[in-house]
Amino acid sequence: MQKKSEEYRKDTYTHIKYLKGVGEGRARLLGRLGIHRVLDLMEHFPRYYIHRQIDPTLHKVKPGDHVAFTANISWVERRKTKSGKNILSAGINDMMNTLVCSWFSIPPWLEKILVPGNKIWVNGMVSE
Repeated sequence: MQKKSEEYRKDTYTHIKYLKGVGEGRARLLGRLGIHRVLDLMEHFPRYYIHRQIDPTLHKVKPGDHVAFTANISWVERRKTKSGKNILSAGINDMMNTLVCSWFSIPPWLEKILVPGNKIWVNGMVSE
C-alpha cells in the first residue's frame, strides 16, 4: 500500500510542463494562474459556471445580467458603421419575447449559422 501512495505523490507532484501537449510555453502561461504541478491543475476550478437553460425566460432578463440560453432566430441584419466596420445583429426569441444580439467582430462562419428559423445557443452580458 505504501508503494501506491508514493507513486501517486510522484505523479501529482510532477511539473506541469511534462504533461503531453503542455511544454515550456504553455507551462509559463499556466504558471501565471498558479498552476505549476499536476496537483495544482487538478485543484484549479473555474471562476464561474455557465448554466445552459433549456427553457429561457427572456421577460426576466435585466441589463447587467449574464445570460446563457437557447432561442430561435427571428431575423438577421448586417450593417456598416460610419467608420466602415461591420455589425451583425440578430433577433432571437423564446416565442414570447425578443432580444437583439449584436456581434462587432464577425467570423466568416457566423453568417452561415445565423439563419432565421434556426436555434442558437447564446451566452453574454445583457445591455440596453
